[in-house]
Amino acid sequence: MEAQLVEGLKAGIRSEKVVLMGGFAESCFLCRCLEATLAKINAEHSLSAEIYRPNDDGMTVIDVVAAGGVFRALNKKNGPIRRSKSSYGVGRYEIYDPDVHQGQDIVPGFHNGNTYVSTIRWVSKLNEIMPAKFEKVEDRIHTFPYRNKD
Repeated sequence: MEAQLVEGLKAGIRSEKVVLMGGFAESCFLCRCLEATLAKINAEHSLSAEIYRPNDDGMTVIDVVAAGGVFRALNKKNGPIRRSKSSYGVGRYEIYDPDVHQGQDIVPGFHNGNTYVSTIRWVSKLNEIMPAKFEKVEDRIHTFPYRNKD
């Protein structure tokens, strides 16, 4: 929690609410412990963030997430920037280049005689800043054998 709040500060974002997700979000004991921890974090970093309690105003955590989605949909051009919470990549095969792929296992392309390596094309990396309009374009080539030996 502290790491996320501090990273937000570094990016110029002052968080006002901490939203708990999942089954533990309903735990009164967990909320009390986190509120005590959050009070220390607030004091140390001059923040005023508080734990969002679903019953405080009749909204649920799902309502808050949905409201964020609506806000994003209404302002796609200048909507909020985001920080990637995980890395996401797509597996693909690239034509083997000894200078780039040295030491990697090769995969023979029986259908065309080329040699390939299995790679990952990263769409996003952990903690990467993602602008309001985040889009990655990727060229794809699919080759298939035109006859089988069967």
